Amino acid sequence: MVRFRVDAADIKKNVVDLLKIIKTRSFQPILAAVYFKAAGDKLLMVGATQEAQLYVESGAVIEEEGEFLLPAKIAADIFKDAEGEVHFEISEGNVFIKMESVEYKLRVVPADDYPYKEVPTFEGRLTLPSEVMDLIVKKVAIAAATDPVDIMSGVLLEFEEGKVTAVASDNYRLAWYEFGIDNQLVGERYIVPQAVFARLADISDEEVYLTFSEGKVFAKGDRGAVLISNLLQGSFPNWRQVIPQMHTTMIEFEKREFQQALKRVVPMAEDRRSGVKLSISSEKIVLEIMNSQFGEVKSNVPLLSFEGEEMEITFGINYLAAGVDAAEEDTVVLKLAGPMSAAYLSSGKFNYILVPMRVI
Repeated sequence: MVRFRVDAADIKKNVVDLLKIIKTRSFQPILAAVYFKAAGDKLLMVGATQEAQLYVESGAVIEEEGEFLLPAKIAADIFKDAEGEVHFEISEGNVFIKMESVEYKLRVVPADDYPYKEVPTFEGRLTLPSEVMDLIVKKVAIAAATDPVDIMSGVLLEFEEGKVTAVASDNYRLAWYEFGIDNQLVGERYIVPQAVFARLADISDEEVYLTFSEGKVFAKGDRGAVLISNLLQGSFPNWRQVIPQMHTTMIEFEKREFQQALKRVVPMAEDRRSGVKLSISSEKIVLEIMNSQFGEVKSNVPLLSFEGEEMEITFGINYLAAGVDAAEEDTVVLKLAGPMSAAYLSSGKFNYILVPMRVI
């Protein structure tokens, strides 16, 4: 017999967070479920894959302790509109879930063989404010490769005295951001799966505590949730070598003006992988897209400053838009060394290297 009740808002939030970890079509069926453990005055819920595990707790009124599993997809459907209190009771091989106007009777899935029942304990060696996770997601991870098994799909963290640098690249672009953060990891570097930072933002209000050990990152949010993830193993390229050291043209423009101009020309693109040509003169940038079926479109962006040579250069629409959108300040500086050389875009502490497209 297991019997307890918990606030619906807590369980609904926890299920949403856990489903971002769980793979509902896992080749290990037991990992396609949410683990529940009612003990003391806490309800522990766990979602896991072989690569990552998330442990979340909430207060509960527990009359009889116990554990069980619920298939993740069923849990999502049951609790998505839950309100008030949720009552659980296990009896005669069934779990009864009662809410204000509905009662579910489900066959119990035993939890005996579930591999992630105990919350790991560790001492945090690094404290990251929640805004740092947000910045890494929005301004660094945008440049990471999308294949999760690729070493370049991660975010490199490099630790120096009083500084942490986050870096990502998919070989066509490179983004990095430097954070002034005291740490005990000087000289160390780790490649963290990009999805980890979004999950860290989910489990913390103000800050998260991390440590790195045995090929894993261990993180605890300030609400008590714990996230464990495998680190990516391999050699991240020497990213500093690709930062252009020289330029022949340097321009500055308003971020919003450029975004609006790009928005005006993009509908003419054959697809989002198409290129947009930038014709740079002393007073403006002309953005141009040609469509082989329908024609062409141009839009102007006034320059705040111009140094060097006039130039024409073409970038992939998505890559260019991502860099400008991630710009930290109202203005953007773009340094160019020729139509076939990598461009260097910067704004505040945000830095972005972009490889141009070859135009045949």
